[in-house]
This record gives sequence, structure tokens and C-alpha cells, in this order.
Amino acid sequence: MESSKQNNHLEPVLKLRRIASSRLRVDRMLLTVAETAELLRVSKATVFVTIRSGRLKSVKIGARRLVPLDAVRAFLDELSQEENL
Repeated sequence: MESSKQNNHLEPVLKLRRIASSRLRVDRMLLTVAETAELLRVSKATVFVTIRSGRLKSVKIGARRLVPLDAVRAFLDELSQEENL
């Protein structure tokens, strides 16, 4: 059971890899806010709050707010580092 708890923080990273290699294709570099929320298992509102706080980088193209895959990876790395402090 404890091993399962320890690997819990890796779930978003593993899901990111599965999504990048399947449904979204590797060459898709930008995620919508909804896709980012699904990936991180949070609400769209939480993604917007995290973007506004500066912890999750995003770009705006026209009226759309998009999140680079690399920004999601960096955010998850940051969370992992905070957890290990």
C-alpha cells in the first residue's frame, strides 16, 4: 500500500507520456486549458489560477490560452522538488 502512495506523485508524469505518445501525438506541443486540467487531474479554474500565479507558463494565441507541454513538465518537476524538501 505504501509503495502505491509513493508512486502517486508520478501518475501525472506517466499520464503525460501516454497522452503525448498516443492521443495528442508527440508533435503536438501545445495543450488547451481543458487538456491541461485533465492531465493534471484538476479543474480548468485551478489551471487558470496556476497560470495567473506564474507557476505554469502559457501562451495566448488569439483568444485561446494554450499551455506548452514543456511547461507542464517543468511545473510537475517543480512540484516534485517542493515535495522532496
